[in-house]
Amino acid sequence: MPDKFIADFLVRSTVSLTGESKKLSYSAPDGSYEVHISDSAASDDADANLKIQVIFQAEDIDQAEELARRTLRKFLHLLSFVTNSQFRIHRLLRLINWTPGLEQRDAYFYSSAYGEPPIEALSAGLLKTVENLQKEGPNALAEAALMWFANGVGASTMEDQFQYFWFVVETVAVATKSTAKVTDKCQKCGGGLVCSSCGKVSEHRPFEKQAIRALFERLGFSEEVIEFFFHIRNALMHGEAREAIEETLTARQPKFSFAKAVDFIGKAAFGAVQIAFTNGGKSLQPGEMLFPSTYVPQKMTGKFRMTIEVPGDINDPKIEDVMMPTISLVPAEGVGAKPKQ
Repeated sequence: MPDKFIADFLVRSTVSLTGESKKLSYSAPDGSYEVHISDSAASDDADANLKIQVIFQAEDIDQAEELARRTLRKFLHLLSFVTNSQFRIHRLLRLINWTPGLEQRDAYFYSSAYGEPPIEALSAGLLKTVENLQKEGPNALAEAALMWFANGVGASTMEDQFQYFWFVVETVAVATKSTAKVTDKCQKCGGGLVCSSCGKVSEHRPFEKQAIRALFERLGFSEEVIEFFFHIRNALMHGEAREAIEETLTARQPKFSFAKAVDFIGKAAFGAVQIAFTNGGKSLQPGEMLFPSTYVPQKMTGKFRMTIEVPGDINDPKIEDVMMPTISLVPAEGVGAKPKQ
């Protein structure tokens, strides 16, 4: 029989509890989970204003860790719809076996996320590159591509990053597409489609999808990677979750990850911006530049497994009775090192 677990989260939202509500509780109609919501204390984390505990069942603590965010996320999606407000999971504080009657309980405690500090890299040489690009004379196409590229670099989720980088490629591809006519291809053999009446191959200027594919090919991406790009784009546009996309594509290519896809299309977007400066001509080599090891934001969180005792009634434990240890991460030597140039 599955055990019961409690996951204690901090959540950032644009709404808080009403004045008369100190705590709200909710149980899913099918009994699969229950939620307890309260305003967080300022000492918990300045970036979060709600504390939410989710109680649910799992076979063990590791499966519970997999289910915790997924369960809360689905509840918050409903709450966001009902309130027309933002709810974003800030971080998981602790995960504890909450099965009644236990004297010793397995628990995970988590540190706050540690992000790399700003790197010491901004130099006069980089400003010279900016000057060279401005001398080239940014046109309307380059300015649009730069806007989407900057949004992609700065986005907080991989899904948004992929979409923004795709906008760069699509914007440049459509604006610079060749006037040479192309043929429609047979989905089975790849040959040109022939009209059944006149026997001629159908030709036309490239459609948007064909122009985008041509730009990916120009930038040196393989057919497999290009197919993955289109699959991800179409799946996101149809509302498919990132986890489902990863599962589908990993079945085809075990080494696939969404993070790798973001890095690949980020490189494609970078190349497209260079092409945009010359309106489709030869890409620029403007001078000194920085290149990250990944476009995906990286943060580290410490996780500590403990066996704990909860004071009070072992058949009715209270999360307020669980002592929260002070946990901090100390960066190892080399964190914040200068990226490649």
